[in-house]
Amino acid sequence: MAGTPGSVVAGVLLAAVCHLVVVAWIARAAHVRLQASVAVFAVVWGAAVAAPVAATANDVLQARVGGWPLGGAPFVEEMVKAGLLLLVLGLTELRDVRTGIVIGALVGLGFAVSENLGYFLVARVQDGPAGLVRAIAIRGVVEGAVHPVLTASTGAGLGLAMARRLVLPGVVGLVAAVGQHVMWNGVASPAVSGILCNGIGASGACRGDPDAYRLFVAVPAIVAATLTPGVVGLAVVARRAGSTGSPRAST
Repeated sequence: MAGTPGSVVAGVLLAAVCHLVVVAWIARAAHVRLQASVAVFAVVWGAAVAAPVAATANDVLQARVGGWPLGGAPFVEEMVKAGLLLLVLGLTELRDVRTGIVIGALVGLGFAVSENLGYFLVARVQDGPAGLVRAIAIRGVVEGAVHPVLTASTGAGLGLAMARRLVLPGVVGLVAAVGQHVMWNGVASPAVSGILCNGIGASGACRGDPDAYRLFVAVPAIVAATLTPGVVGLAVVARRAGSTGSPRAST
């Protein structure tokens, strides 16, 4: 189909830029300053390393482990992102909660970019331009904060662990990310699919034509309800870190 790859890539970039602006605003408000090379490294490696490695690991485990549990894929994905996040945090001179949140969000953003390529391509091929626009609006923009919030939770824990030289905060951050991911995969994502698609086709593409209410009210409400606890938790942790005099990152 002529123009399909270009339109899909353009859609992925559009969605990514929307959330990159939000992450940049958060970093500015939190007084976290990163070198451009560190930020680019986090996004690119989230897309080019974390996402493919997690997808391959999930495929292998699902094929070899009968009854692969609901929490299996979220655990694998968050573990892979956590390993990458530790590597990126190691590039910074100062490590703290706020730095961890920002870098974690960037890694999650890159991860989402990689995943969206496949989803957007299926939507474009199966449902044409209208399907692609719907996928960009729903998965790219409305749901685009999911992976950044998840990995930011791990980042907050790892940042605190590195600042205080303790293991437990990193474990707590990872558990929080996995728990939110399980909730998303097990409750929120099926609810969104049910509202929009009246079931999902074998390829994973949406088969329905959502009306304006479903697209602009119902779906955002589900996403907001699912992500709000994590966002509030990150805000509280970041505020407490600031009030206790934790160092802000400057690289």
